[in-house]
Amino acid sequence: MNYRELFKERLILLRTEKKLNQTELANELNVSKAIISKYEKGAASPSYEMLWKLANFFDVSVDYLIGKSNSFNGDPILNHEISEIIAIYDTLSDEEKKYAFKILKSFS
Repeated sequence: MNYRELFKERLILLRTEKKLNQTELANELNVSKAIISKYEKGAASPSYEMLWKLANFFDVSVDYLIGKSNSFNGDPILNHEISEIIAIYDTLSDEEKKYAFKILKSFS
């Protein structure tokens, strides 16, 4: 998977986790909905300035947004734990992933 694909997937994930639609995210960032749509379709790449805005808005690193890192922030202990969780999650079947996600959600 290339960086544009990872960016696209992560942007959609972060936006939906915040329960925002494309228009609401666009308003938060002072851009058009069309720009957000293009990012999410992989039809356009954000500028450096926009990457910083997105990272700040979602409280993640630019490296995470572009797929260079699987960690949300710079905490090495947390990064290691997240990497372990991702490695375990990737080995699960679709049904097991759904079950694991339900278990994790029960802690919030």
